[in-house]
Amino acid sequence: VWCTLDKMIRLLSMAASATVPLPSQLLALLPKRYDWPRDFTLENYAQSLLTSRSSIGQSPFVRLDVITSSNPTSYSSMRRAQRLSYAIWLLLDGVAMTGAEPSPPT
Repeated sequence: VWCTLDKMIRLLSMAASATVPLPSQLLALLPKRYDWPRDFTLENYAQSLLTSRSSIGQSPFVRLDVITSSNPTSYSSMRRAQRLSYAIWLLLDGVAMTGAEPSPPT
């Protein structure tokens, strides 16, 4: 799912000639892994939020894996998948804000 999402974001950015805004709520769900493909950019975005000490409202940006590393049973894979299914709509709203319109059917 994450690799497909990463590819979709890159394709949308190229099609719209604009940066697609990535919701921090979505990036917080990204699993911390070291075997992502070389051209995988979502990890770079998440790392950028961490190093810049960005915040979501009043709260600092925190990756879900930081929370689950201290208590792995606190957040199941199913719960992460459910949150992803809700957060993906934030991305689609962001795409709409870039003005990227799909081409009409031919």
